[in-house]
Amino acid sequence: MDEEITYADLRHPTGSLPPAKRQRVPWDFQKACMLGVLLLLLLLLVTGLSVCVFQKTTPPPSAARHCPETNGRNGTELCKNTSIEQHFCQSKWSSSAAPAACLLCPQFWRLLGDRCYGLSTEKENWTQAKMKCENLQSQLAVLRKKAEKDHLQQMAGEESQPVWIGLEVSTNQ
Repeated sequence: MDEEITYADLRHPTGSLPPAKRQRVPWDFQKACMLGVLLLLLLLLVTGLSVCVFQKTTPPPSAARHCPETNGRNGTELCKNTSIEQHFCQSKWSSSAAPAACLLCPQFWRLLGDRCYGLSTEKENWTQAKMKCENLQSQLAVLRKKAEKDHLQQMAGEESQPVWIGLEVSTNQ
């Protein structure tokens, strides 16, 4: 059995060969990669939400009573104030050793001890200043301690502007 092997050179004109096929990644592998990325994102989301939930403290039941279901202006403001107080006074509910109250002062007012102090920039007489305080549901300061006087002087600044305090002489006695 003599078989003869013949080799031949075949030349194809350019462009007649089919383009080389790129090997494609199997579709199942792509699905697995996308699923893995989605699971990783889901894991990160669940972890982040868990941290947020477990770090929050729940207010006592008495705080819930301050937020009536009414849509009135006072009810809404009270609920906003309660949530602001919860935000700034979290230690109030998270620990029994925390102070019994957390005081928040109006904007541009300063807290000293258990009182808020605010200075007006307007020049008024004593009666006008008293009326303005009453309109703000407040009253002129009655200084009982040296610390209050020092605090008020510090608030007034170096300009030494006159400051009205809440002394009034009653003639009806």
